[in-house]
Amino acid sequence: MHHKIIMLLFCCGFCLPARAIGIMEIYALAQQQDAQFRASVEEKMAGEEYKAMGRAALLPSINLSYQNGVRNWQTAEVPQRKSALNPNMEKVITHRRYQSQSGSVTLTQPLFDYEAWASYQLGIAQTLMANDQWRASFMELAVRVVNGYLDLIAAQEKVALTQQQQAALRRQLEQNHRWLHAGEGTVTEIAETESRLALTAAELFAAQDEQDKAHRTLESLIGQPIANLAQLDRLLPEPFQPIPLSPLHFAQWQQIALKENAELAAARQQLQISFYHREQQRGGFFPRVQLYASHSISHSSSDTTIDQRYDSSSVGIQLNYAFYSGGYSRAAVRQANARYNQSKFDLEKSTNEIVNNLHNYFDQCRHAGQRLGAYQKAVRAAEIQVTATRQGIKAGQRTNMDLLNAEYQLYGARLNLINEQYQHMRAWLMLNYYSGQLTPDKLKIIADYFSS
Repeated sequence: MHHKIIMLLFCCGFCLPARAIGIMEIYALAQQQDAQFRASVEEKMAGEEYKAMGRAALLPSINLSYQNGVRNWQTAEVPQRKSALNPNMEKVITHRRYQSQSGSVTLTQPLFDYEAWASYQLGIAQTLMANDQWRASFMELAVRVVNGYLDLIAAQEKVALTQQQQAALRRQLEQNHRWLHAGEGTVTEIAETESRLALTAAELFAAQDEQDKAHRTLESLIGQPIANLAQLDRLLPEPFQPIPLSPLHFAQWQQIALKENAELAAARQQLQISFYHREQQRGGFFPRVQLYASHSISHSSSDTTIDQRYDSSSVGIQLNYAFYSGGYSRAAVRQANARYNQSKFDLEKSTNEIVNNLHNYFDQCRHAGQRLGAYQKAVRAAEIQVTATRQGIKAGQRTNMDLLNAEYQLYGARLNLINEQYQHMRAWLMLNYYSGQLTPDKLKIIADYFSS
């Protein structure tokens, strides 16, 4: 998956084209402009350093120190006899000014440090979790892009359907007026149509608000305006066919999700992080053994070594062991153990939620054909009902309200069919998201349902 993502990143350095654009172009632009995704990229880069930071505690360390005392003053009071024949003591005060230098280099190499080893393992787990979170961010971006795109396209189609319904009602109102002038209609029929027309106008305003909201959301993803909504690819006019479900059995999807889901992978790494954090705290009960080698040079470095130079070298083993730390070490281990148990329950919770969501979307995809077929039949039946109602009005067997209800039922059936088509795409999208398989290839399958 990663090499496909990287190739896509290289190919996405373009601005919004004048031609029609679809899901793949929006996805590529969002990778460059979406602030949430760009933050996740920086988070991954930061997370990659955990491993190196943890490894550093196991490697040699070299420390260099140097001190140059350019001006040093010493005043000494030394008691001494006044003379060889006079035993009385007197204080002799001397003043000296001198320059001092000292420098040392020390190398240490851990030989046994359980806490440092646990820190290294902790860093590895943190880096792996950062990679899993970055992988999840790619799929989350894909979900936001597709949902944002479908929201806008669906809102446009709802606006168009509502406008068609409004136009049909206006034609019906004109017909009502003609019937009234011809003595065949009633004022009640005009009021009925005007009432339904006013309701449709309110629905149109709501649909336009939904379209504007979806428009702004999609623009925020790509970081630039979509001046002309006609640029967006539209759903192909041919009969809609559900996306084939593969594999066919839920148990196979569940097995894939438990292995590939990025959120679960990150939760498993969080469990590892909690485990090694506990081991890190347990390191306080173990001795630390390290090899050291040092070399130092000093000249007049103390009051007793003025005008004396020393070169010293030392190689040896150093052992440190904390016998008592006020109970801190035991408290830290207990806390880390509780965090570890918390991570286990969090992993169990995430697993149950993901499997449950996966099952819900699997059921939606599995029954998509039946639902789509039912909505298509509902549209055809509503169209027949409208035609039959118009003929019934001419024959005097149906009323104006019957026609208004039939037309509104047709409008609702068409809207339900459109929503079901897009809901199926969302369900298939989320099925692949929760199974950890939402790659650019899967996005292309959805994108192929649209064309300019």
